Amino acid sequence: GQGLTLDVKYTNPSSKFNSRALYCRWNEVGDAIACIDNRGTTTVFHIERNRYSLVTKGAPGPCLAWTNNKPEEIMIAQNKRTIQVHQISGKLVATLRGHKTPILGFSMNYARGTALSYSADACIIWNLKNWDRIRSLFAPSGTHFIQAEFSPNGEKIITCFKDSTLFMWDLN
Repeated sequence: GQGLTLDVKYTNPSSKFNSRALYCRWNEVGDAIACIDNRGTTTVFHIERNRYSLVTKGAPGPCLAWTNNKPEEIMIAQNKRTIQVHQISGKLVATLRGHKTPILGFSMNYARGTALSYSADACIIWNLKNWDRIRSLFAPSGTHFIQAEFSPNGEKIITCFKDSTLFMWDLN
């Protein structure tokens, strides 16, 4: 089959540090990839157009996700337990707060217009239109979340805990 290799080179000769991609994610259409590197730079690679856009520079985050809003937006987890939402032009749209521990990941439900962010202490469901917090789910005492994901229809969330248990939350 055919393939594509992106070899991103940072050409700042005064920098002593090498950068490497930490996390990348396709947009829903499949024509762009958003990546965050170990220096906190978020870049969007527009595959079909052979171009890239610098979205933001900051603290390196552990994950990112496309919101599917127009204009295109990206949710970026920050090491300081916040989420920044940026348009791919770089404009800051929202800063979301609520986690007490570092954010581990995102799950998106575009049909319902919601995003799920999860950290060891909580899963938070966000409204993708106005960025309000819809609901928070908390880990039982003595354990913590390691993963969470919406069901395909968005009516349930499956969570995995450090103690090897799984729990399904019904959102209806």
